[in-house]
Amino acid sequence: MAKKKQWFEIISPKIFGSVKVGETLGYDEKSIIGRVIKANLRDLTGDFKKSHISVKLIIDKVVEGKAHTSIYGYVVQRQYLQRFLYKKMSKVDLIADTYTSDKKKVRLKLISTINGRIQTSKKKIIRAALKKGLLKLVNNMDLDNLVFMCAMNKLQTTLAKKIRKVHPLRFLEIRRIDLLK
Repeated sequence: MAKKKQWFEIISPKIFGSVKVGETLGYDEKSIIGRVIKANLRDLTGDFKKSHISVKLIIDKVVEGKAHTSIYGYVVQRQYLQRFLYKKMSKVDLIADTYTSDKKKVRLKLISTINGRIQTSKKKIIRAALKKGLLKLVNNMDLDNLVFMCAMNKLQTTLAKKIRKVHPLRFLEIRRIDLLK
């Protein structure tokens, strides 16, 4: 006789208030551990202005029929980023791998735009300054705080203020954070 499936409530991490994100079906507690769920930040925080951001959550433990999650990644929708790109604008992308303070390896993908066309040599200087500033900030945070600071746009504004000394940026966004194994 086949086992009967049951419903498990999915709970967000403490940094997002331990709210119910959704439900999932599974045979038992072991069968749902390791599942990855994408949750919209609007549902986690109640802020409609954050509906363009998704947080990837992974189920890591089940207690009394409730599946508790931890942060697995962070994604900004591509359509949101496209609104900030125009003709006669320069774009500087950065991909950096680093460790957080809780010893988790993450890959950060960042996009920034600059008014007017700039030379490639100036882009290299801006990219180097972005990488230096970003790694300095990220190495002092754990993964939960990193994602929360990005979601609340605090990390981007801090980084943009540091880069302003090199060259003024029009727009700066951390478009993706992935947890590497």
